[in-house]
This record gives sequence, structure tokens and C-alpha cells, in this order.
Amino acid sequence: MNDPKEIGPGEIRPGAIQAIAITVNGTLREVQTPCSLHAFLVQHDVNPLLVAVEYNGDIVRPERFDEIALQTGDQLEIVHMVGGGA
Repeated sequence: MNDPKEIGPGEIRPGAIQAIAITVNGTLREVQTPCSLHAFLVQHDVNPLLVAVEYNGDIVRPERFDEIALQTGDQLEIVHMVGGGA
């Protein structure tokens, strides 16, 4: 029988879910990780195809949303597209 490796204070077991703090549109939010940008949007009922996202100061193309793993201290600005006209 294998003995589980002991985890010391402040250490995180590989693959463990943890909460991190990110800023979204100026508001501090807690997010469970691991979490991709795409997963975050979907979990918050945001259609990834109908928003523009700035991630830590850089605009991100929607096809890259799955590649970005959110981390402590990240800053997101999410802008919803609105149609209309005269």
C-alpha cells in the first residue's frame, strides 16, 4: 500500500482545486482553478463570441480563450457587443 506524500503548510497538491482572486471589470472576484478564460466566461453566462476581452492589458482573440489559464492577480476587462443603429 502506498503512503500519500505529506503536504506541508502552504503547499498545494498537484491537480488540486483552489480559489484565486482576479479582477473583472474593476471588481475583485474569486475563481476556482484550474479555470481557462473560456470556462470563466461560460460559467458566468457570457457568450464568448459576443464579447471583447482584455487580459492583463492585452486584447485576446476568442480562439485563444481556451489557451489562457487564469492566475492570481489577473485582470480582465470584458466588453459586451451591442447591436443597434438608427
